[in-house]
Amino acid sequence: MNNLTDYIVSLCQQLQSEGKVPSVATIRNKSDRTLPLPEVIRVLKRWQEDPNSVRSSEHSFVESLPMTTEQRLTNLEQQMENALQAITALQAQIDDLLLRQRE
Repeated sequence: MNNLTDYIVSLCQQLQSEGKVPSVATIRNKSDRTLPLPEVIRVLKRWQEDPNSVRSSEHSFVESLPMTTEQRLTNLEQQMENALQAITALQAQIDDLLLRQRE
């Protein structure tokens, strides 16, 4: 599990301990940094299915060694792929709603 996943899981756990239901909005509002929407959605879904299967490591707030340029590029490419998938899914939903509205 990477630090971003750990961080999002930690936010879910904090929200739950405060009696709040973790959602994309509550997680992003609670965060002290910008989080990529596709990653929040992915981790939240896994956490909602089984909170114990996605455990936060003890050092979730401790940053690991700085990433190499190649690791950063790979991470950015994955984030772009996730964003494109989310956009495609949203566009399909919009198209479906527009089609239904015309009927």
